[in-house]
Amino acid sequence: MKSNSSLFSNYSLLLILVLSLFFLYFFKWTGTADNFRVIDGDGKDYYSFLVSAFINHNISKPDPALSMVVETPTGQVNMHTTGVALLLLPFFLVSLLFAKLFGYSVDGLSQPFQIGVSIGALFYCLLGLFFLRKLLLKNNFEDKIIAAIIFFLFAGTSLLFYTLGAPSMSHVYSFCLITCFLYASNLFFLSGEKKYLFIASLILSLIILVRPVNVIIVLFLPFFCNSFKDFFVKIKYVFSSYRQFLPALLMFFSVLSLQCVVWYAQNGKLFQWTYKGNGFYFTDPSPVKMLFGFDSGLFIYSPICFLFLIGVVFIFRQSSFKFYISVFFISFIVYLFSSYWAYNYFDSFGMRPFVDFFSVFAIFGTFLLREIRNHLFKYVLYVSFLICATISMIYSYQAQTGILPMAGMNYEKFKYIFLKTKREYQSCLGGCSDLKPYSLRNANPFFSFTNNFNDVSKYPKGYFEYKGNEWGVECGLDSLGFKTKLLYAKVKFKRQEIQTNSSYNGLLVCSVDSKTNASKSYQAFRMNETPAESCCEWKEYDYSFTVAGDFCPNDHLKIYFWNKEKSFFNVDDFNVEIYKN
Repeated sequence: MKSNSSLFSNYSLLLILVLSLFFLYFFKWTGTADNFRVIDGDGKDYYSFLVSAFINHNISKPDPALSMVVETPTGQVNMHTTGVALLLLPFFLVSLLFAKLFGYSVDGLSQPFQIGVSIGALFYCLLGLFFLRKLLLKNNFEDKIIAAIIFFLFAGTSLLFYTLGAPSMSHVYSFCLITCFLYASNLFFLSGEKKYLFIASLILSLIILVRPVNVIIVLFLPFFCNSFKDFFVKIKYVFSSYRQFLPALLMFFSVLSLQCVVWYAQNGKLFQWTYKGNGFYFTDPSPVKMLFGFDSGLFIYSPICFLFLIGVVFIFRQSSFKFYISVFFISFIVYLFSSYWAYNYFDSFGMRPFVDFFSVFAIFGTFLLREIRNHLFKYVLYVSFLICATISMIYSYQAQTGILPMAGMNYEKFKYIFLKTKREYQSCLGGCSDLKPYSLRNANPFFSFTNNFNDVSKYPKGYFEYKGNEWGVECGLDSLGFKTKLLYAKVKFKRQEIQTNSSYNGLLVCSVDSKTNASKSYQAFRMNETPAESCCEWKEYDYSFTVAGDFCPNDHLKIYFWNKEKSFFNVDDFNVEIYKN
């Protein structure tokens, strides 16, 4: 009978594996070239250490095709840490061997490497779910409940997307490590055995190596004790014997030293701060926008997390101490993450930093399912879970196919594409709403431009008419006059269509070119946030975007509308502000 004690949760893991391979094969590996690309965004920088070490054979020089580099007085260093690369090493080596044996390009980006990263992410996701199951079983939860929680955690949250859709990002690896750390720590608190302390120390060092801020998971450890007194007794026990404490500490710092070695090889310094120009607004957090905002809000795109969180209330029935630890921990991570200057975390689907801590949400959800005794309420809850999972999977599909942008969403855009899956909705949304960079929060614009089209000799109707012409409204600088790597622009304007959706393909363009007209930056956004469904009222738009590059004093900048289809619409009240770093 004991062999069947985890039968349902085993089936749940198997179902997740089968569904994942199905989704990967049909929506990733045999899809379009854009869909197939899994090593992208920040993930390129995490992954680039492997290319530098095993293909370029020069770990001291970041690969320019992959790396996000930070300039220092003594050389360039990668912005991100080496933890993801370390975890992906076995999969990379197999991919490297396969590429050499079967004639694929050995550049780190060809098909075997892309598939290798996909398989690696799926492996760590399943490993995390496996140890989540063990953690919950160890705490005497029923296997059927665990099976449900594991499945809905994967299918009903952005964990699915960051496992299958964006596997080179750090979040699925952090999820795995944090879950394993909680399991090892729980075993140590229960048994006091030295081996679990060593394992927990090793995993904690890897957690920091993947994403340093995730060290805050240690704040949740008292949850596995009955009181602070109990917790401090066990912590005191850790330090009671140097034979126990010192080896664990040595193991912890030995792993972390790998990062110091890489940094030293790159610019001769053992310690770095690679997030220059970033910071926190600790006195002005944005928790409501982070949780409920349409621009990546956690509960909007992973609504099942809200249901899981209700389980905190039921924890109080078992232990008021565990309840207070739970409330403190969730409140702390919400405050911390929402205090980051870019609270939406740029190209984030469902507030990605929370993915790392989804095992904590799963614990709360398990309490919820266990403590609800009424059969009708439990049935309603499972139906709610299923609805949330279905909606979340549609969101993931939309994000994968370009229907749902990873940044700049608002209510109007969300409403327009809600649960839409047809190809016609791909890339249908426009506009841009980048947050003002941290370094520019209190800056004033160095360039302002306004054209209200009040000159009746030029604009007899008081606005600019795009009547079949391709160009018209624009502003710019013949020379920047300074050197910078970052600009930020805010553009406001009004638009009136002559026919329904006549400005659908109209673009707002920002270009920066060198003195010899070589392009340094080019960005184009649809004028309309959503395709118009009526005509012909005036509508006001307010867009903002960052412009990154290596800009020089003689570079020229232009912001303009491109009516590439020469359609008919009007523009009024064109205002531009540009900020420099």
